Amino acid sequence: MTWAKVVTMTAGLSLALAAGAALGPATPDPAAARTVRAESFELVDGQGKVRATLHMTADGPSLALFDAAGKNRAGLRVGADGPELALFDAPGKSQAFLRVHAGGPCLALADAAGKTRAALTLTADAPGLMLLDAAGKTRAGLVVTADGPSLRLSDAADNPRAIVTVTAGRSVLGLYDAAGKAQAGLTVTADGPGLSLSDAVGKSQAALTADGAGLSLRDAAGKPRAILALTADAPGLALYDAAGKSQAGLTVTAEGPGLILSDAVGKSQAALTADGAGLNVRDAAGKMRAILALTAEGPSLGLYDAAGKPRTILRADAEGLGLVLGDAAGKPRASLTLTADGPGLDLFDAVGKSQAALALTADGAGLSVRDAAGKARASLFVTADGPDLSLRDAAGKTIWRAP
Repeated sequence: MTWAKVVTMTAGLSLALAAGAALGPATPDPAAARTVRAESFELVDGQGKVRATLHMTADGPSLALFDAAGKNRAGLRVGADGPELALFDAPGKSQAFLRVHAGGPCLALADAAGKTRAALTLTADAPGLMLLDAAGKTRAGLVVTADGPSLRLSDAADNPRAIVTVTAGRSVLGLYDAAGKAQAGLTVTADGPGLSLSDAVGKSQAALTADGAGLSLRDAAGKPRAILALTADAPGLALYDAAGKSQAGLTVTAEGPGLILSDAVGKSQAALTADGAGLNVRDAAGKMRAILALTAEGPSLGLYDAAGKPRTILRADAEGLGLVLGDAAGKPRASLTLTADGPGLDLFDAVGKSQAALALTADGAGLSVRDAAGKARASLFVTADGPDLSLRDAAGKTIWRAP
């Protein structure tokens, strides 16, 4: 049964209540004492007052019952559309009306002013119950169809403000504003409950689901701007721009939390993880350009060129500090270290072999120069005893020394 059908039937009941007095004579004639007629029968009390009449009308038989004051209190008739029963209060206002016609039975209850306030209907489609206010506006309606029950609550302007439906697959609660726009919706399915909140024009702004425990927030255009999800693997938070591109993502796994920041086209530009406490920064092409990591050995920072080659690596471990500079091929060309023994500088050739080394220790300073084969060819040491300079040939033999 549709709401329109229920409203139509209720309107019909209201008219029937208003015309309920037609089910019996408005005022019996006390003077007609003991009269029996072929088309009318009157029942009187001991004082001769008519308390009931049974007569035939053009529509069919009609029975009317009166109180001691002669007021019509009940009427029953059978017309072409079916039987009808009306009950009246002492002033004669119809209070209850029951009708059975081709569409099904209908029961209406009225207030002291004769206004229909409740109606119960049963059609071939479904039963329906409606509650009305003093102005005749439907404020609550309940119908049960083949799909399931549905309850609607309306305001004084007859606008729906809350609707509850239950079907085989889901239960839904919808809340609406005065303009009839959906503002909130609660749904329960086999996957779990879901909550949706909307703006003034009815567009979803926030949604919460138990399927993955997800929360999504949308902008005025209906675009998702933030999604918070909790899955069996880990919780995650994603932030999006107005074009729907991911701009930031936060996840927490068994290894620890991770943060990703992206550019305008959704490419990762920076990532921070607690697994090794690592931060990596990428360029617009998605190439790794910087990595900051913190491991059990200590922190380290690596800087890379557009080809992904390491150009600068800085580390700190138990032995001390270390800085390595690399060429375009990714080969280390210079290394600077600082340990407990002192600072040291190494220079390397294109194949990674040490060509020069400078060290400063507690004993003094030393400089050594090597050839392409890695052989030491010159060395200079300055100690407390004084300087020492030596030159060697390719075989490693000293060919000159001073002093």
